[in-house]
Amino acid sequence: MNSNKPKTIFCDLDGTLTKHPKDVGLIQNPDYELRYNIVKAKIYELKLNHSISLDLSEEIKKFISSEIRTSVRELVGALNRIISFSKNFAKS
Repeated sequence: MNSNKPKTIFCDLDGTLTKHPKDVGLIQNPDYELRYNIVKAKIYELKLNHSISLDLSEEIKKFISSEIRTSVRELVGALNRIISFSKNFAKS
C-alpha cells in the first residue's frame, strides 16, 4: 500500500483512524524448545494422520530445530523436504 500519509496512521473504510499493521505488535521468532516441540509434534501428526513410517533420529530433530530459526513455516517446510527426500531415496 502506498500513501503520502505517515505509516502509522491510516483510515478504515468508515473513516476511523487505525494503525499500520507493523505497529500493532511484534512477532518474535520461536525459541529452540518451541521449534523442537513443533518438529516432534509434526512428525507425530504425520505418523498418525498419514500413516507415514518415519523414524528421524534425535540428532536430526535437534539439527533441524537449531538451524531453522526464522519461522515455523520454514521449519515445517524443511521437515517436509526431508520426508519427501527420504521417500524418494527409499524407492531408488
